[in-house]
Parts: sequence; structure tokens; C-alpha cells
Amino acid sequence: MSQSSLIPIRTRDEIEVDKLLTTIQAKRDQVAEMTLELEELKLDVRRFESEYNARVGRYYIELDKVDLLTKEQRLRLRLLEEGVSPDSPEMEKRIESCFRSERIRLADYEREIDSDEDDFNTPKALSIPPEQMKQLRGLYLGLAKTYHPDKANCDGEQDERKRMMLLINRAYEDRDIQTLKRINIKIEPEIESVEETTQQRRTRLSQEMNRLMRVLGELRLEINRIKSSKTYHFKQEVKQSRESGADLLASLVRDLQQKINANKRRLTVLIEQFQQFSRKLMNNQENVL
Repeated sequence: MSQSSLIPIRTRDEIEVDKLLTTIQAKRDQVAEMTLELEELKLDVRRFESEYNARVGRYYIELDKVDLLTKEQRLRLRLLEEGVSPDSPEMEKRIESCFRSERIRLADYEREIDSDEDDFNTPKALSIPPEQMKQLRGLYLGLAKTYHPDKANCDGEQDERKRMMLLINRAYEDRDIQTLKRINIKIEPEIESVEETTQQRRTRLSQEMNRLMRVLGELRLEINRIKSSKTYHFKQEVKQSRESGADLLASLVRDLQQKINANKRRLTVLIEQFQQFSRKLMNNQENVL
């Protein structure tokens, strides 16, 4: 018997299966890494939005309120010119009717600003069907067991596991089953059948590869959507300004405060005009009597 006859001959399907297994594991690792990148990106943007609303949002609300009061006062003046009495209920009814939607919008925005910090620090537990809750909890427990920091073999691995556990815990609190499923892809065991032929296994692995490519495509789209948003670009501008020793948000607050003060002065002038006009009308009515 020749030595060459002892070397097993591998079929094309067997060679392709080994390649697919290697590639699939690499793609699974990539899904886990991109999922972590996406969720950290979302959290970073949420932190920035919370800071922005706390530092700047209230000034925009105040500016909008002053602008709304200014528009209302201008309408009062016009109604006076049209002969509507300043003491008439008709005047305030028309004011309320004309600016109702703007008042509601401002009130909603103010409530949103007020609740933003609490919502960020304490994520709301969404209500989901019992079967989904069971699946969510099963995923969470399995992932928590796999990625527990105590199972790390070195400091570097422990840091990585801590990052993953932060993501897993937040996804569970947010009832984000999609994120937990994406993380779970990395540790999903391959399901083999004794009756499965090599060709059938190759077909199944090819389908799994296609599924992973779709998941990676979805992750790229979500990451690109966030990075192309106005909020993300502004966040980056603020970050760059801080690196250069400036504070872009503080500058924005100063500009807004100047606009608010200027608009308040214009509003004061309109109020004085309204009062003068009202007194003049009242005097004319008394003279007529």
C-alpha cells in the first residue's frame, strides 16, 4: 500500500463546509462587535440629547414663549384697531383660538424636557406579550451567564465582558429583544443532524451565512443613519470644540439669552402700545358719554 493511499480524500463539499464554518464564526464575531458599536452609539447620542436639553433646551422654550406672547400682543393691537374692546371676552377668545396649537406644542415640548433626565436615568419598561417576555428573559439569562465578568481569564477580557454586560442589562431593561438576539448570534451553537449529508450541511450553512450578511447589513444601515443625523453631527461639533478648549453649548446659551432679552424688550414696547391705545379708547368713550 502506497503512502498516498493513507491520506483521506476530502470532497469539495467538505472543503466548502470548513470554509463556511470559519467565515460564519468571523461574521458572528462581527455582528457582536457591530451590535456593541451601535448600542454604545445610541447611548452616546442619548447622553448628548439629555445634556443638550438640560443646558440649552429650556432657553429655546423661553425664546418660543416670548415669541408667542409677542405674536399674541400684536394680534391684540390689531383687534383694537378693528374696534374690539380690550375688555371684551371676544378678544381673548380670538387670541386663544388663533394660537391654541402653538400653546399646546410648547406645553408638550416643556413636558418632554422636564421628563428627559428621568427617562434617561430610569428607562421605561415597555409592556410586551408574555411569550416575548419569556424569550427575552431566556436570552438575558443565557447571555448574562456567558458574558459574566467573573469568567474572564485576563483583565482585557474582563473589561470587554463588562462592556457587554452593560449592553445586555440595558437591552433587557428596555425590553430590546432584537439587540439581545444579535448578541446571542455570536454564541449560538451549530445545530447538526445525524442524518444530514455534507451537501445538506453546506446548504444550511450557506443559508446561515446569508442570514448573517442580512443582519450585518441592517446594523450598517442603523449605524450610518445615526452618524448621518443632525444630532450626531452637532454632537461631534460640540466634542471638537471641547477638545480645543471651547464650549459650544455655552456659546449657544449666550446667543439665545441675548435673543430672549431683545425679544422681551420688543414685547414690553408692544404691551405699552396696547395699554396706551386702550387708555385712549377708554378716554374717547368717556368723552362721547
